Amino acid sequence: AGSKTGVPGTKPLLSLTNIYISGLPKDITESALEIMFGRFGKVVSTKVIMNRHTQMPLGTALVRMDTNQQAEDCISHLNGQYLEGGQIVCRFANEKKRLQ
Repeated sequence: AGSKTGVPGTKPLLSLTNIYISGLPKDITESALEIMFGRFGKVVSTKVIMNRHTQMPLGTALVRMDTNQQAEDCISHLNGQYLEGGQIVCRFANEKKRLQ
C-alpha cells in the first residue's frame, strides 16, 4: 500500500484518532474535554484552539483518542449534543501533511 499524498483536487486525509470539535462554550477547558471524551476510551491529548491575536478560546478544540474505535464512539455519541445551550459538532480532523 502506497502512502497518500496531498494531490490537488483530492479530499484531505482524515485522521483516524483525532477529533475536531466546534460549537463549544468559550470557557471550555482541556480538563473538561478530557472528562467528556474519557467516557469513551483513553484520551491521548486535548487542545483548546485559541485566537492567535487575542489568546481567547474560539469554541473549537482537538481531542486525540487512543484508537479509531474510541474516536468513532466519541463522534457517534457526542456529535449534535447540546452543551451549555449550544450544539457541538464532532468530526474526524484533517491530518496535516507531514514533511518527509
